[in-house]
This record gives sequence, C-alpha cells and structure tokens, in this order.
Amino acid sequence: MLAFLRGTIRATFSDSVIVEVANLGYRVHLPSTLRERLRVGESVEFYTHEVIRDDRRELFGVASDDALGLFHDLIGVSGVGPKSAIGMLALGSPGEIRRAIAREDVAYLSKVVGIGRKTAERVVLDLKGKMQERIALAPVTDDGAPADDHEDLLAALAQLGYKVQEIREVIRKMPEEATTTEAKLKVALRALARPS
Repeated sequence: MLAFLRGTIRATFSDSVIVEVANLGYRVHLPSTLRERLRVGESVEFYTHEVIRDDRRELFGVASDDALGLFHDLIGVSGVGPKSAIGMLALGSPGEIRRAIAREDVAYLSKVVGIGRKTAERVVLDLKGKMQERIALAPVTDDGAPADDHEDLLAALAQLGYKVQEIREVIRKMPEEATTTEAKLKVALRALARPS
C-alpha cells in the first residue's frame, strides 16, 4: 500500500496529476484547491491512500498527514467514497472542515459534487462528536483563532501524554523556521523536556 509519494509533476488533469517517482508515473487524485496550484516540473510530496478494486487501482493524495486523517474519517462514513472525500477536502483547511461538521453546517458540506444533503447529514451524525473533541484540544494563536497548521503537532504531543495547556504554550513560541511537523515536534519536545 502506497502511503507517501515524493516526486515531480509530469502532467495535470481536471481531477488528478501524474507524479514521476524514480522513473515511474503515478496518477494521483487531489483536492481541486491543491491540484490547481501545481505546475508541471514542480517538486511535490503527498500523503496518499490507495484503493484497490478488481478492475482498477486508484491513488488519492493530500498535502499533510492531518488532511489524510480527516480523509480517513470521511471515507469511514457510509455513502462517502474516496472521490467524495477528496472533494470535501477542497472546501477548506482540515480545521475549517472539522468545525463545519462540529457546528452541523450541512449546507457547507453539501457544496461538494456528489454529496447531497442526506450524505452531509450522515457525515455530521457520524463525525460530530469526534470533531468536537478534536476542536476542543486544538491550539489557538495569540488572538484566539484556531491554529490549523499546528493540529497534527497537537495530536502527536497529546498522544505522548502532554497537557493541552503546555502544548499550546510551546506552540505560541514556535520559531517560524520550524515549518514541517517533524521540525516542530523536535522543537516542542526539547521545550517540554526543560524543567519549568
């Protein structure tokens, strides 16, 4: 099962791109908001989900492990397939989509082609509690706005047993040069290991 790709864009289509990796071309279906920003020749990396059926194999890609986690939540809902889930990820950031589910914003969720009102209501019914829990733990910026770009870091540190308040304090002091989750995690663990 392919879980991650790093390569070069070789072609773009209305619903996907071809990524060259070690002289092999992989067709990857992407959220439209991500796909529209990509250009041929650009270096890219995607977190992926592979679907294998009797008659075909399909690869779906997103920009972060946080988005991939939300993608997996969405395809776990009856009636939401991978193409519909990828479509939903084009609605906004993972945090924005989680907040829409938590506040039962069916109109927002049903803007996606292939997601009718009933399916959007099922997404809310199945995922509302999980999304509310995730939002309650989510870090905020100094002005109180949700810090979407740190959600994956929060999840990793929470799993390691750190308290939300101490995680938020570390995130507020995160240096701008720490841009990847791995770099942020290293900075955070060093800060959390220091005695208060």
